[in-house]
Amino acid sequence: MKWGSASSWRESGVALVTIGVPVFNGENYLDEALASIHRQTFTDFVVQISDNGSSDRTPDIAQSWAAKDPRFMSERLDENRGASANFNRLLARCTTQYFRWHAHDDVMHPDLLQVCVDELQRDESLIGCTTQVQFIGPDGGPLESDIRGLSLMQASPSQRMGQFLLKHSRCDAIFGLYRTEVLRRTGQIPPYRGGDQVTLCELAILGPRLELARPLLLLREHEARSMRAHGSSDEITRWFDPGSDLRIGSVLAHLLRQKLVMVNAQDLSFSQKLRCKLVLYWWFLRQSVVRPVKSWIKGALVRTGLRSGGAR
Repeated sequence: MKWGSASSWRESGVALVTIGVPVFNGENYLDEALASIHRQTFTDFVVQISDNGSSDRTPDIAQSWAAKDPRFMSERLDENRGASANFNRLLARCTTQYFRWHAHDDVMHPDLLQVCVDELQRDESLIGCTTQVQFIGPDGGPLESDIRGLSLMQASPSQRMGQFLLKHSRCDAIFGLYRTEVLRRTGQIPPYRGGDQVTLCELAILGPRLELARPLLLLREHEARSMRAHGSSDEITRWFDPGSDLRIGSVLAHLLRQKLVMVNAQDLSFSQKLRCKLVLYWWFLRQSVVRPVKSWIKGALVRTGLRSGGAR
């Protein structure tokens, strides 16, 4: 399937790319993140910063960038409405052909936007484009590069979803560059833990995504990062949605149900829907049974001295 070309968007006078930056109390790294966007070699973009009711210097940093670069716009919410709502309101405000979320603590290589835009314009069947990532520490120093291929270029929806869920299932790709019209066909970021994984499953069904073999996205590892700062499952759930009452023990089962609902809503053949559901049941079995059993066996071998704790 081919998606819309860039010509009509350029004729409308709007930019080609929107970068949405959801942030809450991000004063430590926001300025560096926005500076990396400002340095992009591709310049036909606008930046929407949505401050989720921060109580630190985040509003001042965002406003300073809006004052010195007309492509940057900032809005502050009166209260923290949760990560899910903040992500989705940025997409709702998008008027450009391409859209990209960017975390307030990550950094973009200057070439990132250009190479992703080039690929999406070259191949109209792609729904999105990502790059490999480089992990960095709190001070920006390199930690390690992620060299695993995360492209989803398989022919069928079930193959692409299976590649995502069963091979890596990491959600870094939510920060890829996507066609706005495709993102709007999804349920966007649902308000519960693991909601971004459901979104990426749906995107995998909708079309192929290319990952470029260059580590152009720098992902920062630090103690205040959302998945670390919110240590318990309950805390992570409420980070997505402050009003959530989802119980810890129901997270995996809830994700399975939501993914099955999503698959049922897709315009797929009976055979493809069945294959997608089989992928989901196998994913659930691996997560809820196979991995815990393997972990228990490994722990037992270590305790009995038959295996060292560092062995793989």
